Amino acid sequence: MALKTTLQKAALAAFNAINDLLVECRYIQVVGHDDYDPATDTNQQDEVHHTGIKFLFEDYSLQELQNSAVQAGDQKATTLQGFLPIKSEPGDKIVDADDLTWRVIRVTKDPADVLWILQVRHGE
Repeated sequence: MALKTTLQKAALAAFNAINDLLVECRYIQVVGHDDYDPATDTNQQDEVHHTGIKFLFEDYSLQELQNSAVQAGDQKATTLQGFLPIKSEPGDKIVDADDLTWRVIRVTKDPADVLWILQVRHGE
């Protein structure tokens, strides 16, 4: 069995173990970020909705807040790459169970390439 497959199974087992902490969300993929229309002075954007995506939301530590682009109130939204059928991009949105909308600011992956770790900001 390949190492990545083993890590994916371990991550899935970990997510199953913390299932009560996961928040089922709607992930909105924003398409057309750069399609600026000078006639209307707007960006033409389409949205593709993905439902039932489970995220673990965490606060950033004080150490992570210092000397970084992370702002107070930003959250880490972590999900298995297998849960999200597309590549996450800055500008996409997450809508949680309370209908709060979070905008994806930054996208990183774990070193094993199994998790998406998203910096998200509420109210943007």
